[in-house]
Amino acid sequence: MLRAALVLLLFIPLAIAQPPREEFPPPSALPRTSEELANGKTISRPLQPTARQLHNSSHADWLFQTDGGLFDPDPTNFPLSAAIPFQTWLSADLSLAWASRSSLPPLATSNLLAAPTLNHPATTVVLGNGKTPVRNLGGGRFTAGWWADGERTLGLETTFHVLGTATESERVNGGGAGNPLLARPLFNSRTGEEDVVYIAHPRMLGALTVSQSLRVQGWDATALLNLLSGDGWFVHAIGGYRYFQANEGLRFDQTSEFYRQLPDQPATAAYRTSAADQIDAHNR
Repeated sequence: MLRAALVLLLFIPLAIAQPPREEFPPPSALPRTSEELANGKTISRPLQPTARQLHNSSHADWLFQTDGGLFDPDPTNFPLSAAIPFQTWLSADLSLAWASRSSLPPLATSNLLAAPTLNHPATTVVLGNGKTPVRNLGGGRFTAGWWADGERTLGLETTFHVLGTATESERVNGGGAGNPLLARPLFNSRTGEEDVVYIAHPRMLGALTVSQSLRVQGWDATALLNLLSGDGWFVHAIGGYRYFQANEGLRFDQTSEFYRQLPDQPATAAYRTSAADQIDAHNR
């Protein structure tokens, strides 16, 4: 008992001799700034920004400065899309157009009594000499664009558009005994008078097909300049080069089969001919 009491008496002075414990200063004594929260209370110690440390120093040569700070295009360090200061876009549209009617001259004539020239009163125009039907053209438009900056103030755009070929065809045929003469009217430069090229007559069977085609295509390359923009709307000024081309064609396909009539024998085919004429027009 005596030994335990002596040990306790020795530790009591040591405990009493410990320095007093340091107290934290009251909140009123801490330095404050002028920054405030939304509720009006001040922030005693606001968080301070620190520089971002790169994980891979080998990509330091790819760093570049933007309004948001330093970016590293290494996908393991930072998303590549966030480091690209421009945008691209692609679009495709379907188009449907209607071509206006065009006028055609007389292309085929018929006459039962004489050569089917246009100046003969008994001649009838069986092909042409009127308006062609309205033609539908289907196609598309394909656009690719690129903004040069993240604010979308300056960009480039290119577009290609095409309307597929629309073709309308008409056909007439005739010939044989008792049928009218069928021909293509023309002006004979040798005689200076109207003349015809026969398609069919009593000793010749023939047919004529007339095809009219139309194709439209073009492209443009323009620069875009943003003038005004808002929430969901914008106004752009464009300038550049635009190319437009319309191709029209008129084709004649004629076939004729001649017959030979011998006394007291049925008519037999002697020979057959085919001819084609193509007329093209290109508007650019």
